[in-house]
Parts: sequence; C-alpha cells; structure tokens
Amino acid sequence: MSTEMLNTGTSDAGAAAPSTSAPAGDSQTPAFTPGAAPEVSGGAAAAPASGTPGTAPVVPPAYTPNFKFKVLDKEHEIDPLFQQLIKDADTEKKIKELHEKAFGLDSVKLDRQGLKEKIEKHYAPLEKTFQGVQKSIQQIDKMIDQGDYDNFFNVLQIPEQKILEWAVKKAQLMGLTPQEQAAYNQQVQERNQLYQLQQQNAEYEEQLFQTQVQARAAQLSQELSKPEVLNVMGSFDARAGVQGAFRNEVIKRGQFYAHQGVDAPVEQVVKEVLQLVGQVVPQATGPQQPVDNGVGTGGQAPQQQPPTQKPPVIPNVGSQGTSPAKRVVRSLDDIRALAKHQS
Repeated sequence: MSTEMLNTGTSDAGAAAPSTSAPAGDSQTPAFTPGAAPEVSGGAAAAPASGTPGTAPVVPPAYTPNFKFKVLDKEHEIDPLFQQLIKDADTEKKIKELHEKAFGLDSVKLDRQGLKEKIEKHYAPLEKTFQGVQKSIQQIDKMIDQGDYDNFFNVLQIPEQKILEWAVKKAQLMGLTPQEQAAYNQQVQERNQLYQLQQQNAEYEEQLFQTQVQARAAQLSQELSKPEVLNVMGSFDARAGVQGAFRNEVIKRGQFYAHQGVDAPVEQVVKEVLQLVGQVVPQATGPQQPVDNGVGTGGQAPQQQPPTQKPPVIPNVGSQGTSPAKRVVRSLDDIRALAKHQS
C-alpha cells in the first residue's frame, strides 16, 4: 500500500508541474504592458533599470580643482594649458607636483650659482694654499728625519744670526742652577700659553663678527620686506635690469659708513637710499638722533647743529637794593612793610 501511495504522489506531482510552453491564447497568462515592471514570485517587485524610460539617471557632481600651489612660501597658479587636463584629484596632484618641481628649479639654480661663486672666490684659494702648506710640511719632515738642518732653516727662513744667538742662549742655560732653569722654562711655557690665548681671541672675534653679519642681514631682510620698501625696490630693480640692485645699494652705503667707523642703523641706511631714488620717506614722530655719515650735499660732510639751549638767566630779585635773603619779621612795622612790598 505504501508503494501505491508513493506512485500516486509521484504521478500527482508530475501532473501538478507547470508546463514550460503555455498556449498563446491562455486566459491565465498576464498581458505584457510596456513600461510596467514584471512580477516576481513572492509578491516582490523588481527595481527599475537605470535606462528605463521615465526615470532620470544619477549624474555625479563635477570635480572642482584647485589651481593654486606654493613653492618656497610663494603662491603660484597652474598654467592654463595644464588646467584643462585636471579631471580628478589624482591628475591634480600629479600636475601640481610637476609644477612645484619646475618652479623650484629656479631657486635651486640660484643656490647652486651662489655656492659655485663662493667656492671659486673663497674655498678655491684656500685649497691651493692648503696644498702648498701640506707639501712644505712633508719636505720639512723629511729634512728633520735626515738631519738636513741647513735646508730646514732655509725653508723656515730663519737667519743664521738668530740661530747662533739661540744656541749661545741654550749653552748659557745649561750653566744655570736648576731653579734658574725652571724659571726660564716657566717663561717659555707662559709665552706659549699667551700665543694660544691670542689665537682663541682671534677665533672669538671672528665668530662675533659672523654673528653681527648675520644679525645685520636679518635686519636688512626685515626692512626690505616692508610694503612701502617692496614697491620701490621692485621698480628700482626693474629700471636697473639687475635683480637685487636696490639691496646692493643699501649694502654699499652701509659699507661706506663702516669704513668711516660709523655704526649706522639699517633702518636709517634704507631710508637714505629711498631718498636718493626719489622716494619720500615719512619721518617718525619721535625724536631721532642724526647719523654722521660724512656725506652731504655736494660731497661735503654735514655739520651737526648743537641743540638750542636757553642762556642762563639770573633771577630778578628786585631793584630796591635789598638782599634776596629772607627777611626776618620782628614787629608789626615789619609785617606792614612786608605786606606793602608784596603788593
């Protein structure tokens, strides 16, 4: 019986299975309507396609590029020829990097040129001098090793008379007492320490000079960065056809002061150069101490006028022939006389 039930269930299932090919005139088949979404089993409707008529497509917002970039704290703009190539953030980044490298080459060229000039002007002569000194030291070492003191003293340019005097002094030193020899050696050591101290002072003065130069350079850059000076400096450099011509004029005038032993402030030197090029500089409200620069109109040194002072005046104590000392009141008559004198 179970076998019959299974067979019956199987035959029923096969009968219930829908046919893949439905007749064209079947009333149960739904009619297709253009623009309507097809039904999906389970009652859920399918989402309309993006290209379905009647629905607007989603357009992403257009990319807005930034054409500004900075090189050495200066703002620049991308060339219009390359602005058309920027479509997204990646292309903008690549084009900006190319522009930054291109604009940065100018400063690198200037630094390289300055370094090359410094090497040719300062380090090349020092290198030649060092090579010559090194060769001389090698020759002197060889003379000392071979005991050739004749050529040794000739290379050092020590006269024979000085050598003989030194030898006599050494011979006399050998005849002195140990205390006298110790005193002589102490003097030699003190002289050596004095030489070292002088060398240290010279190095300290050089460092101090370099520090002062750097401080003045910073002050000069600060003065030249002022707006009223920048405008004049740009036009002056354009007329001269040389970049930094105005700065060079300020430096030359400052060097002129230094040769005269005058420590002129940077601000005063810049104002004088501005006046020379025809720019009127507003004077400060506070009192300013004039600088004796030694250069005036017609090449003559300006004379400083001493401050006007009032001549000393002796106070008027009256013309009655009385003493300016305070009178002592002794009676009523003195009080009346004093009141009369005050009135």
